[in-house]
Amino acid sequence: MIAHLSLKVSDVAAAKAFYSKALAPFGYKVAKEFPEYNVVGMMSGEGNTDLWLDGNGCKQPTHVAFGAQNEEQVQAFHKAALEA
Repeated sequence: MIAHLSLKVSDVAAAKAFYSKALAPFGYKVAKEFPEYNVVGMMSGEGNTDLWLDGNGCKQPTHVAFGAQNEEQVQAFHKAALEA
């Protein structure tokens, strides 16, 4: 399961306006804003802020986090990734 995704954008205000409208049918809304870091977090419903808009430039790598239920899943994922 993907826990959250961070999109690198060149204009965080424009991205916030776009994704707020585009994702509204799925119940997404702005949940957190960190202007000092040029970052906006969005979520659908209650719970996890699962979409982040990072306005610090598109040259940084994309960030994807997977949710694990326990340490055993983390270790199994790590082992499978190394074998792959």
